[in-house]
Amino acid sequence: MWRADRAASLAAELAGPSRLALGCMGLAGVYGPVADDVARATLRAALSEGVRLFDAAPLYGDGLAETLLGELLAREPVAVVTKFGLSTVADGSLVRDSRPKTVRASVEASLRRLRRERIDVLLQHRPDPNVPDEDVADLLARLVDEGKALHVGLSAAPIARARAMQGSEDFSHSERAFGRDRGS
Repeated sequence: MWRADRAASLAAELAGPSRLALGCMGLAGVYGPVADDVARATLRAALSEGVRLFDAAPLYGDGLAETLLGELLAREPVAVVTKFGLSTVADGSLVRDSRPKTVRASVEASLRRLRRERIDVLLQHRPDPNVPDEDVADLLARLVDEGKALHVGLSAAPIARARAMQGSEDFSHSERAFGRDRGS
């Protein structure tokens, strides 16, 4: 069952003793240009200061944040959070797409960019009004079962939405994916 206290303790566990995390959106030029050497130096400095939890998404620089993490941290003992279901189109507007085929392609691309066999925490970036939450929960459970993600959940979604998902049969099937590890 999804619980806010479990989400907080998971974040603390993944961040390690430092309790620090680094969001990598800015490193991918989302807020303006960032020189490659500056982005790399920032990641190295974070690692040397004890940061062990890094947050990225395919949306951030069209995968650039994930690519940087993969190039610099693939062999480091760190945890990575990434997301799916939100992208930009030619005019710069955001598009939500959590259809199973799209999510699977996104996850596979993230794994390649991150140079990992598994994503530590995989989040739906924004709820998709065109895909039932139960379908997303079922797919996330399958991704955990397949070893593609260790933990899964929702980002930028109201708590009520996560709680509502608990009532569905599919969500119950995937409840261990929302806040429990594979060994539970």
